Amino acid sequence: MVKRESRKNAERGKKVNKEKKVNNYKFLIMSISIVFLIISIFLLLYNIYYLKEVMPLDMTLEVTDKAGVNTNTDALSFGKNYPGGTSIREINITNNYDYPVFVSIKLEGDIAQFVSVSENNFVLEPADKKTIRYYAKTEQNTSHGNYTGQTKVVINRVLFR
Repeated sequence: MVKRESRKNAERGKKVNKEKKVNNYKFLIMSISIVFLIISIFLLLYNIYYLKEVMPLDMTLEVTDKAGVNTNTDALSFGKNYPGGTSIREINITNNYDYPVFVSIKLEGDIAQFVSVSENNFVLEPADKKTIRYYAKTEQNTSHGNYTGQTKVVINRVLFR
């Protein structure tokens, strides 16, 4: 009789442990699903509401013993420049939205070491326009060659002031 009861208790204990494992597993799956849902909603709102535009522009600079100008408007081409020389290009940024936007400018590639901008990380009010100057300034000891990269003008909605 005692053995039967202890077997029943052991079976009940196994059943309770199995149920706990199943419940823990369900809780884990539910938690992961909720976290995934929250991250998905955040990314969706970020892309729809906050991030408005990323405008990439190629940049090129040739360091040589000859000076030359490139009037290409599809990219920021600084043309040919002597070591120690400076070239300047401009772009216009206009806020075409009905709300203020925050503009930031990123520089990438091997040309980025030579390029600076007249203004970065600023707010544009609706219908405002700003001219940004890009300066490509090389040092006297800059090696001859072609330097390339990209600038990205990132436009975000201003959420808080």
